[in-house]
Amino acid sequence: MTQIEKRALEIARSRQKIAIDRIEARLREQLNGVQIEVEQFEIRVRGAGLFKRWLTETGLRFVGVTAK
Repeated sequence: MTQIEKRALEIARSRQKIAIDRIEARLREQLNGVQIEVEQFEIRVRGAGLFKRWLTETGLRFVGVTAK
């Protein structure tokens, strides 16, 4: 892999980490009382009544849109 490709990969991973952190922060803001687990490329949200809230609170359906 060339030096340019390595640097581009580093930048992409850094930007992805920033985006995941933003999504996690927004989820923690909007969802009180739920468990949020973040792994390298996944965010898992668990909690009682979460599906019912997802149905009634339309803002939760589009929480991943914040990554820019």
